[in-house]
Amino acid sequence: MQPIKSDSIRLAPKCSVVYYNRGLAYSRKDCRDEAIADFTEAIRLDPEDAEAYYSRGGVYDAKGDHDKAIADFTEAIRLNPKLFQAFYARACVYAEKGEFDRAIIDFTEAIRLNPEYANAYDGRGYSYWKKGDKAKAKADFAQAKALGRKAKLEAFVVFFGRIFRFFTK
Repeated sequence: MQPIKSDSIRLAPKCSVVYYNRGLAYSRKDCRDEAIADFTEAIRLDPEDAEAYYSRGGVYDAKGDHDKAIADFTEAIRLNPKLFQAFYARACVYAEKGEFDRAIIDFTEAIRLNPEYANAYDGRGYSYWKKGDKAKAKADFAQAKALGRKAKLEAFVVFFGRIFRFFTK
């Protein structure tokens, strides 16, 4: 992998934003280790940057390092308790680990913070479904659909690129 050139880093090596932006670029190119290194440097330069923790957590999750992902999402939430995306992301990891009660708590908080976020209803519905509460699952899937998610007879829930499929009938 050829490194992403960044004149900004050369010109402003103490600016956390340039490392954060390059981390995003590496992340989009699926260069996970490089993205983590840049997000880590952004955090070192600005330890209060909730977005950097959130973004690094997403990369850790993509690498399958769920514990580090949860730790970063938790720190992002501590720094910015209104960052609904961090609640959603942490909920997705909990659901992937089979910790559905914890997932439901975080999906619910993401919904409280952003009631129009269809993905959080889908994720919570998936978690309810896996726990055997089909009625609550169907209600959440219906709400997600009402908010604009396109669905047929099946619900597709995407957690950081992983697709879970199950029937809602």
